[in-house]
Amino acid sequence: MGQMKASIALSPFRECLDQPFFTLTHTICNKIKSILILRKRFGSISKTRKRESENMRRTYQFKLEPTAEQVEKIEQTLHLCRWLYNSMLEQRKLAYKLWRISFTFYTQKKELPKVKEEIPEFKEVYSQVLQDVCQRLDQTFQAFFRRLKKGEKAGDPRFQGKNRYDSFTYPQSGFKLEGKYLTLSKIGTIRMKLHRQMDGKIKTCTIKRKNGRNLLCSISRR
Repeated sequence: MGQMKASIALSPFRECLDQPFFTLTHTICNKIKSILILRKRFGSISKTRKRESENMRRTYQFKLEPTAEQVEKIEQTLHLCRWLYNSMLEQRKLAYKLWRISFTFYTQKKELPKVKEEIPEFKEVYSQVLQDVCQRLDQTFQAFFRRLKKGEKAGDPRFQGKNRYDSFTYPQSGFKLEGKYLTLSKIGTIRMKLHRQMDGKIKTCTIKRKNGRNLLCSISRR
């Protein structure tokens, strides 16, 4: 029985058993080394795939059924976010054109409290929604500069009209999902058509106007 176990254990190296001792040791070590390299390589691939699957986000989209008052608040939020986006875009363009100064996400984000003081209507918009507008504009410029760096044709970031700027996002907080009801800070609790169940942790919540009349909610979960 012991001999059988030994033969099974040594079966991958059976062809090496008739070689001299030093040659045999060297050959076996090389085979073991190759096996370890393969295990390490495929092990790292599986770990990478596991991390990718863990970080992968799923987005669910549902139709909202807001009241007339809530529709008005959503439209007002869209209007203010679009105004802020265009104002910050103009600020960046003028600053670079006149003084060769480049504004960043953080410099414009710091100005939001002043904006609220000068224009009280912005106090009716959740703070992180406004910060996401700054982030959206910054990502537009980053994509613009990446294309330039690659030598690709890149059009300047454009001002957004009413029909083009059709969404705003709660990036981390300010929203709560309970059954078929979605509560949005500064807007209220809205009923939605929950046609499928969701799993995972909610990361972001985006409110989008579609076809000029329908209001949708896109929930990103991880």
